[in-house]
Amino acid sequence: MKNLSSKHLDGVVDVISEAFYGEAITGRVYDFSRESVRKDYRLNSEIMVLTALKGNYPALVALEGNLVVGAAMLKPVQPAPFSATWRIYLPRIPKLLRLFIKARCWQGMEFKRKMGPPHAELPPAYITLEAIGVTPGFQGKGIGSKLLQELPRICREEKAAGIYLFTGDERNRDIYLKFGYRIVKTVEIGTLTVYHMFKSQEQENT
Repeated sequence: MKNLSSKHLDGVVDVISEAFYGEAITGRVYDFSRESVRKDYRLNSEIMVLTALKGNYPALVALEGNLVVGAAMLKPVQPAPFSATWRIYLPRIPKLLRLFIKARCWQGMEFKRKMGPPHAELPPAYITLEAIGVTPGFQGKGIGSKLLQELPRICREEKAAGIYLFTGDERNRDIYLKFGYRIVKTVEIGTLTVYHMFKSQEQENT
């Protein structure tokens, strides 16, 4: 396990993009059966990783030799202001617009309206697990578990109250439950159930 650095950029973007291609929520908004959509959506992962590098966000990279085989991206308690990251977005606006056109906008707006963090059920200072993924050829080898096991350490280093995440996948929900996360809220969006989950730092210390 390594902390994210610029030399990992392309590998982490690949891993995170692949994770989103198979994720239930993004799969409702984008038609990933189309290669052009998959290619354009990679831009979202690129922006996420560049923002983490620019803002010095906590992020973990799993390596097999020099090959990136897993990654976990987090948003800290106090993320970098947009004034510090606008240079990442500005040159990518044309591609972002192209991606927006390819989205199922009505689904996207519905998710955005209902998907905000449940602040009433969360402490004021938490970090967010934005994305976690393992390269398909390396899944089932415990890499995802090792990434999840490292997150409480980052939580302590960030002086956060805990780790928040959400998922629309029941299989992922069960994995997070196994690692001590609890469901703080469920949201029904059409036929999809979204689980908002949290693991407190106090729980980790008990």
